[in-house]
Amino acid sequence: MKKELEIFTNYLSVERGFASNTLKAYKNDINDFIDFLVKSQIKKISEVNHNNITKYIEKLNNKSYKNSTKSRKIASNKSFFKFLRSENYITTNPFSEFTQPKVSNMIPDILSYEEIELLLEYSKNNNNFQGNRDSVMIELMYATGMRVSELVSLNLSNIYSSELLITTLGKGDKQRNIPVYRQVINNIELYINTYRKKYVKFETDALFVNRLGKRMSRQAFWLIIKNIASISGINKNISPHMIRHSFATHLLQGGASLKNVQDLLGHANIATTQIYTQLSNEYVKNSYQKYHPRK
Repeated sequence: MKKELEIFTNYLSVERGFASNTLKAYKNDINDFIDFLVKSQIKKISEVNHNNITKYIEKLNNKSYKNSTKSRKIASNKSFFKFLRSENYITTNPFSEFTQPKVSNMIPDILSYEEIELLLEYSKNNNNFQGNRDSVMIELMYATGMRVSELVSLNLSNIYSSELLITTLGKGDKQRNIPVYRQVINNIELYINTYRKKYVKFETDALFVNRLGKRMSRQAFWLIIKNIASISGINKNISPHMIRHSFATHLLQGGASLKNVQDLLGHANIATTQIYTQLSNEYVKNSYQKYHPRK
């Protein structure tokens, strides 16, 4: 079964152009099902039947997973078995009758303008390498709305100072050019020329490095902003993606078009971007209630 999974992930990578993080998610979801099958004494992918899948879904339900998690796991395995059937590795697709749980379009949590300012202010508390790097990373993420994986993958060669542009590779290795304001570039250049060079002990093009001179990880940045949020008194379960949500919502609140926000975020489908209009509409509603003279 591991062999079939390797063939499938190679197909997703080479023919579909899926990004490494997406491939990792597929592998984790399908491996979870394979581990369940092994414990159920199923040794070959061709032996999987309707009953096995039903019991696996019962297992997911018993673990109290969110509908979004259950939906993703089932979708990953449906894609896997659909591929196996199309390539004749199996004669029937036992997943074909199963559907994913409905996932509501939950409105994402965001940070207010004031909370973004607090993050930036408290990240600069230490006028040293770490404080400078952290504040540059937070401001760059809020200025561009890029994913945390895109942020930590940035190289020096992705910075176009004179053009006020940052290039990044998003999902499916699609490049996009993101405009930034001058202060962002100034802060990046200060970090590179004053702080970064003191910690880079070997040749690397990585823009953001840790104290060992190695590329920053997503997990490290997540812990950093959690700590800064706690120190600054922001009582929210903050994550890097919340900064991305805030970027999109604040742009829409400021009057940006949905299409422009879609392009900046790198969404393939504008329907994905539309969730932020709910937040923007809520902002308009609150402003109306607060400022209308005859409320």
